[in-house]
Amino acid sequence: MTVNRPETYKYAQVSRYINQLIEKGDLKPGDKAPSLRKLSKQLGVSIATITQSYVNLEDQGILSAKPQSGFYVNALVNQINDIDKPAATRGRARRVRFGDLFEEVFRNANNPRIIPFGTSNPSMEFMPVKSLTRATRSIISRYPQRSMDYMFPPGDRKLREQIAQQYAQNYTRVSADDIIITSGATEALSISLRSVAKRGDIIAVESPTYFAVLRMIEQMGMLAVEIDTDPVTGLNLDALEEAFDTMDIKAVMASPNTSNPLGCQMPEEGKRELVNLLAERDIPLIEDDVYGSVYFGDKPPRPAKSYDLNNLVAELFFVLENPGPGPLRRLGDCRSLSQKVSAIQTGLVFSDVVDQSARAGGIPQQRAIRSAPGQAARRDARTG
Repeated sequence: MTVNRPETYKYAQVSRYINQLIEKGDLKPGDKAPSLRKLSKQLGVSIATITQSYVNLEDQGILSAKPQSGFYVNALVNQINDIDKPAATRGRARRVRFGDLFEEVFRNANNPRIIPFGTSNPSMEFMPVKSLTRATRSIISRYPQRSMDYMFPPGDRKLREQIAQQYAQNYTRVSADDIIITSGATEALSISLRSVAKRGDIIAVESPTYFAVLRMIEQMGMLAVEIDTDPVTGLNLDALEEAFDTMDIKAVMASPNTSNPLGCQMPEEGKRELVNLLAERDIPLIEDDVYGSVYFGDKPPRPAKSYDLNNLVAELFFVLENPGPGPLRRLGDCRSLSQKVSAIQTGLVFSDVVDQSARAGGIPQQRAIRSAPGQAARRDARTG
């Protein structure tokens, strides 16, 4: 095997090669993977590329590193590879007819006899309820009249500055001036879609995908094309590229990190390759990273946005819930990089002052919603 693709893709090819050896049985659980030097000569790539591939395979649980010894096939690799993977299918663009089922799901959401698997809401036991309640009371006490008012876009300046600082931790530079606070995830997705597509346009989505995405596409009169999604590695990039070759796709909506409902995690080289593929065709990605904080390991996975050099990725970033009086609400933020967003801002749902000021008074290390293609995006702080 000789790797001929550009340097940015070489380590992905190496990863596929190792996975093929495991699937064929040439490498079994407990076996030592080929040494860096040996595989470098065999495949004609640099040792640095092999190292990068092995580290990514370790992140996926395929390989394990042993000090002064090398990399070994993980004992659990068979369990990972035994997960059923659907055969690749050619998708076709079609209208979504989901309204009745969507309404039925939400009619039953508050039924105590039904366990709501349709949305993922964290247990309040894990939320910083006390600290946020104290912050809320403090804001109301200091600004009683202002607390009863709305906070107009782009939102509280201090909160946006804190969100920008959190972006920096994920390898992405964002200015507070690029961020717009929104009142929910659905609004963030809606603004993203309206920024890049219109009625009748084709949107590529993961299959399966979050049901609210389908409902939104239906309401906007757009068409959806389902892209095969692997239960381990996420969006099938070969299937996506084939769809690009045969259809005029205007945008891709995906959750590379802990997708809903599969929970799969796209490898880092996969995210990089996805962003490069989109850049080649100038197609925006609406990245729903609401579950980016749900991960195994010592560090969070990088969002696809962190690999974006062409301003084509709109990332929706998770913030916090409001444990104060009234219904729980989500808060999102959106990074706007085009004038299109300015025209859409008039339709934003305004958040109240208490919500934003309480969070700005000391947000725990939670996620926020951020977006970033030459369009805007946002998202709510609750997972639905």
